[in-house]
This record gives sequence, structure tokens and C-alpha cells, in this order.
Amino acid sequence: MSTIYQVSTFEAFKNRGFDGCGSVKELLKHGDIGFGTYHALDGEMIVLEGVPYKADGDCRVKIADENDRTPFATISDFKPDTYIEMGEFTSISDLCRQLDEQQRYQIHERCFIGRLDGCFKEIEVHSVWPVESPYEALDEIVGRQKCVTLQGITGTLVGVRCPEWAEGKNFVGWHFHFLSKDHKWGGHVNQISGGQLTGRFKSCNQIECVEHH
Repeated sequence: MSTIYQVSTFEAFKNRGFDGCGSVKELLKHGDIGFGTYHALDGEMIVLEGVPYKADGDCRVKIADENDRTPFATISDFKPDTYIEMGEFTSISDLCRQLDEQQRYQIHERCFIGRLDGCFKEIEVHSVWPVESPYEALDEIVGRQKCVTLQGITGTLVGVRCPEWAEGKNFVGWHFHFLSKDHKWGGHVNQISGGQLTGRFKSCNQIECVEHH
């Protein structure tokens, strides 16, 4: 049975659950591709090929420490069973629509986790500087974050799609984090355009919360 593992739930996280409750080291025992955030929203997490990257509030990337903690993260082992070739897309909604059309027989039943690689015409990302307790609402924090627009950049989208049965556990629909090929830039994807992407995804039929210590 194919499983997506996660630390905490999206419901708990969005209700100011920003305290780290599991370490990066523990998270990586459950997979080598995924994303999330760090304690007190200290940057966006991108896990690619087993390496945990951290995009700071300026969307500049470094490798995270294995003792860093996460309040919410999604991960799985990367054993793709679905392969996609993408043509032109003009926006994040267009990209999501085309991906759903290619997976239309399974999108109501299964989760997908994987990567899209290629050159992007334009991509807007954001990340977060750490916040202090008592925490504000997530929307208020994200709403004032700096956005960075990157043009003509090669890299990888790490993506997860969850169906409606996952509501409360995870984000319903597609969710992407970006990492540039040179590992210098990254963050949560707000907007995007481009074409000619190669996608590899794994379909999963369950979500399991991991135990943390």
C-alpha cells in the first residue's frame, strides 16, 4: 500500500500549530521527496533526493540541519509509477488543470507526490521569516511576506495533490514548492508559466501521520 507520511495535520497547522514537533532526521526516515516548513515558520522546506533544503524569507536556499524541527511536513519515498510530459502552461491554475486532465481517472481516489523538472518562463515564489509566539493567523503572516519573481530559471517543482477525502489532514488540490537547479532559490509557488516539463509522480492511497519524539 502506497503511503504519504506527514508530521501533524494541515488543520492543526493552520490553527497556529507552528511549534516544531518532529525533527528533520525523523522525517527523512519516511521518505526522500516532499515539503513542509520549519519551527515557527522558519522558512519553506523542500525535500529532494533525500536532502532537506530551507528557503529563507528572501527565498534563498540552504541545506537544513537534521536537528531542525518541523510543525508540518509531507513526505514519501520516491518510487514513481506515473510519467507525464507537459506542454505550455500560462499560470498555476493552467498547470494544475493539465495535470488533473492527465490523471482524471484517479484524482478523486488517490494522492500524488512527485516532481516536475524543466525550465520555467516565470515563477513567483514566497517564503517566511520565523515568527514569535503568540502566533498570528497563518493568512496574516503569509499575506505580508515578500514574493520573489524568477525568470528563465531551470529547476524542480516538488508537488503533492490530495483529493477531498484528505481534507483536514492535508491541503486539497495541488501544492508546489520550487527548488532551482543550482539550489540557490526556492519557496512556495504562487504563480508560474512555462512549458516542456517532465513529470514523475507516485500515486498513494493513504496518508499516515508519523510518530514524533
